[in-house]
Amino acid sequence: MEKSIHRWIIFFSDREDRYWFDMFTRPGFRHCCIAGYVEGLEHWIGFDWGKKGTYMNILSDKDINRIILYTRKNKGRMLEITPQYTFLNNWSWIPMYCVSAIKSLIGYKNYFVITPYQLYCALKKDAKEV
Repeated sequence: MEKSIHRWIIFFSDREDRYWFDMFTRPGFRHCCIAGYVEGLEHWIGFDWGKKGTYMNILSDKDINRIILYTRKNKGRMLEITPQYTFLNNWSWIPMYCVSAIKSLIGYKNYFVITPYQLYCALKKDAKEV
């Protein structure tokens, strides 16, 4: 039986490590990752694409609440979205990085959204803050 994800939380955060491309990012929005709720399984799937590798985890509600509290404590931002975007053509252009990976997962197409802050601003009108 196919289980789909129709509810996502996108986490926006800063990080301690600094890289050359940070000149294009905004403090507090240097990285983003995502978790999708799988109805019927009653669990979340977490996805984090970063410079050190890609991480996917199955998360309980308790795990998500812990991540939400950690993100708030560290002055991160979170958006909960129900995608209204089409999944018919959700391939994201290369290079692959945290924003392009999330855009691909939620089916969002806007080639001019390239930083975590731009993604946050583009999605917040259709999302709610967590």
